[in-house]
Amino acid sequence: MLPSGSFSSIELAAPSVTGCEPIGDPAPKAPGFAPGPPGGPKSFANGIYWGKYAKACHGTAEGRCESTSETCLPSTEPPPPEFRQCVQYTLPVDEANLPQCPEAFPERFLFYRGTTGKVGCSPCECGEPSGAKCSATLSAFQDSTCGGVPMSLFENVPALDGSCINFGAASFALGSMSAKWTVNEPGTCEPKGGEHVGEVKGVDPRVFCCQGLPDE
Repeated sequence: MLPSGSFSSIELAAPSVTGCEPIGDPAPKAPGFAPGPPGGPKSFANGIYWGKYAKACHGTAEGRCESTSETCLPSTEPPPPEFRQCVQYTLPVDEANLPQCPEAFPERFLFYRGTTGKVGCSPCECGEPSGAKCSATLSAFQDSTCGGVPMSLFENVPALDGSCINFGAASFALGSMSAKWTVNEPGTCEPKGGEHVGEVKGVDPRVFCCQGLPDE
């Protein structure tokens, strides 16, 4: 409270428009990369999953082949659904000159043993506000509850830049003030950010040559 005699005028400034601030949940952590279940849907809950992955096994083969450039493989039952019988080319693999697959395993797939790099999102930002319209009226009272006791200093006066209420030699106390919107149209801010940044690439490539799926 301002006691009597401590002021002689009150300046009423017009309401102003401030900038927007991004709202919402904190930015999520950048997702990781991992293989997904064979034939299963891609999931983005705990990371970005690739739709297919391969697993190579070491083994031995016996017998003789018609061509010395081929390896004899034991006959097996058809693999489970969504699985294929494949062979892996020897390492290293030149991605610029991928090997051709033999006729017995005609479908070529390129896999990677790992990844390098990272991805994320640019920070969310707000452009300058536009289309805002606002005006208000102000009231001042001597008591602390805006009740007008013993009498109000002024009520519902438009708040305009440069406007001033001068009390002259009169001595009043200022106990409380209130404001009311007469026009309140906040306008809008153009959102920015949230764009994909960074890159993830596969490393240590592996080439598999496969037969078709059992039901093809």
